[in-house]
Amino acid sequence: MLFLPLLHIPIALLYGIAKFPSVTGWSTLARVVAVLVSAYGLIGPFLFYLALHKSTERLRTRGIDFHALLSLLAIAGSIFPMLCGFGLTLLGYRLAYEHAGFLLSIMAMGYWSWRQRAFLFKPESQALPIEGRE
Repeated sequence: MLFLPLLHIPIALLYGIAKFPSVTGWSTLARVVAVLVSAYGLIGPFLFYLALHKSTERLRTRGIDFHALLSLLAIAGSIFPMLCGFGLTLLGYRLAYEHAGFLLSIMAMGYWSWRQRAFLFKPESQALPIEGRE
């Protein structure tokens, strides 16, 4: 997921060159939905953290790693603004919506990667030992 914005750049450039139909009457609803979905993707991990950070030990006894779940939710939710901007561009809006979504996605991914760096980039190896090797 961290590389999705980088893979998205060539596609965005190709769609920037292409001509799309003009904005239709119902597409204002699409813009409102895109803003709501993007806000949900960016604000949702904070609400998840506030709701469950006190019960981290209880989740761990059930076999659920709170930081892994929070990292997955936050980094996956950071993609929503970029995808919504891409959808708006396909509907005929300016390319500026896609650029704004791309910028928001990169900033949110950077924030959550930095905040969860202790979990994401552990110094010890996460790999299982191979039998017969020492």
